[in-house]
Amino acid sequence: PKPGNMKSFLEYLTEKTKPSGNYVSINVDGSVVVPGLIKPTTGIEVPSGEQHVTLMYSADSNIDHAKLLQIIESEFPVAIAVQANEFKTFDDGSIVLSIKSQMLDAIHQRLITLGCTHSYPEYNAHVTLFYKVDELESKVLCKLLNRIVKFPIDIRLAGYKSEPINPGYVEKL
Repeated sequence: PKPGNMKSFLEYLTEKTKPSGNYVSINVDGSVVVPGLIKPTTGIEVPSGEQHVTLMYSADSNIDHAKLLQIIESEFPVAIAVQANEFKTFDDGSIVLSIKSQMLDAIHQRLITLGCTHSYPEYNAHVTLFYKVDELESKVLCKLLNRIVKFPIDIRLAGYKSEPINPGYVEKL
């Protein structure tokens, strides 16, 4: 007989671990020409850091990161050419460069078929340029940039990543 709350070996092996989430992205190869456009125009510095496009933000899933990466790398091109078509602001105060891409949408859908559940209502491919900007400032900056930047902007993406969600990512920027 099992004493009190002791688990059997089978229960121990099959016990669900706390989800670490799945974050899958692809890097911007080099940097988007946008930083070179923003500073001379507005005087605002684009934060340093790796520019990327999120392919999946799944807080509730816990799928093996190495296996996800292996599948994506084997089924999709190593590098993807995309075009950005406008600056947008999100409710959290971030300013992004919006991308429309059937390939990025296909990768996102494939991640769903592999068991990831996107944590946001819609998937909107984008490169985040600024986090936590004042709401009024972000709207003004987006409007200005959309007026002066010549679209589309060609962007090359390469280098997939699959990792646990980093809850403090924005705070560390």
